[in-house]
Amino acid sequence: MPRTVQLAARPEPITVMPEETALIVVDMQNAYLSPGGYIDLIGFDVSGSPPMIEETARVTAACRAAGIPVIYLQNGFSEDQQEVGGPAAPVWHKSNALKFMRANEAYAGMSSPTALGTTRSSTR
Repeated sequence: MPRTVQLAARPEPITVMPEETALIVVDMQNAYLSPGGYIDLIGFDVSGSPPMIEETARVTAACRAAGIPVIYLQNGFSEDQQEVGGPAAPVWHKSNALKFMRANEAYAGMSSPTALGTTRSSTR
């Protein structure tokens, strides 16, 4: 019989099999959650981020303690923005970060994981 663990959750606990489960954390990046990140710089309120970061840290710790892998997905571009493809590519027009960098010369070329605060948040 496969091993199961019960994780505290709302509205009720969830039972999972660690060998068949992973937690995927998407876009927990300073660019989106921190003062000085690009979301803050373009005028969105990031003051509600700390409770979300704390809850994510609690969930990731519970998963790790249960033997469940935690996988982080992070948005970003290489320094040379090779994957952007230039003005003919959809991402050139769809990426708010790229649009921000083009409109704000001081941030042009700041697309590495450490630029514009795009490194992982404190939930490591």
